[in-house]
Amino acid sequence: MKYVVLLRGINVSGQRLIKMAELRSALIESGLLNVQTYLQSGNVVCESTAGKEKVREIVFQTILSRWGFEVDLLVLEEKEFLEIRENPLLSDPGRDAKFAHYTILFGEAEHYPDKCELPLGEGEDVEYGDGIVWVFCPNGYGRTKITNNFFEKKLGINATTRNWKTVQALSEMLNK
Repeated sequence: MKYVVLLRGINVSGQRLIKMAELRSALIESGLLNVQTYLQSGNVVCESTAGKEKVREIVFQTILSRWGFEVDLLVLEEKEFLEIRENPLLSDPGRDAKFAHYTILFGEAEHYPDKCELPLGEGEDVEYGDGIVWVFCPNGYGRTKITNNFFEKKLGINATTRNWKTVQALSEMLNK
């Protein structure tokens, strides 16, 4: 089975550094197959017959033993990842996909805030799905207040955010 592994909080501001080539090699040594990485922000596509929870444990323990720190990570089966890729905010043909972001939750939210409770900027929008917040911010992610940190605090759940380009690249990697 194919998996997408999203690592949270590595290679940020010179902290918790992991070179992706080294991560690929370490994960292959740990038994994962066809390991691919994308960018330096912790995006991995791999295969395994071990099952989702075992893949999570392999990645977690590999990083802990090789680099000496714990990292939050989320493992999605190929089907799960492809479902979140389908961003309902992009059904409007006037929206440029490059302004779409995917905040993927590390658990289920008790409830999501109403849109009127959100500090939405001009043209910004959100939609909620199971374990996902689709975010559209046409003025740029660096200018929005509806960031990963905002949703973590509001929902009380860890999350990781990827932009449209990264989600598309990971989708293509799944097809290889």
